[in-house]
Amino acid sequence: MSASIIAPIIASITSITEVVGLWLIHPERGLLLEYRPHDARCYPAQWDTPGGKLEPGERPEEALRREMDEELGVTPLDASPIAVCEDTDPASGRRFRHHIFVATRTDREPRARLGQRLAWVSLVRLRRLSAVNPMVARGLDAITDNDIYQYRRGLPS
Repeated sequence: MSASIIAPIIASITSITEVVGLWLIHPERGLLLEYRPHDARCYPAQWDTPGGKLEPGERPEEALRREMDEELGVTPLDASPIAVCEDTDPASGRRFRHHIFVATRTDREPRARLGQRLAWVSLVRLRRLSAVNPMVARGLDAITDNDIYQYRRGLPS
């Protein structure tokens, strides 16, 4: 195989797409999730936190604000970073670096601006869901296993 054929293959294997996700927690309703449709390019048919890709030159905090406005029509008022995790999507084989934030307040009620399916999910129900993005499970562990994340009190049991 020539180098011109191999280089794009290696680049696609080694490149990492930077993304943000928000754990929006409501004290009575739980965690806000959105369902990724069966035809999604990455993480299809799974519940996931709202978020998306960073644009070139964009910082994670900026991407978070932009994505929350685009997807939910909200601005998180108290967003804090809680984790950065890398993962490979089993469906596409693409590698992602997830910048995960948590917030308990927004400037207005979230709404599905892109036609996505939204649901508030309690901690108990979240642990029982089978079709959940692996990063949601890791985020759940980070929030519930580490006392420095005071937000865990906002997750109803």
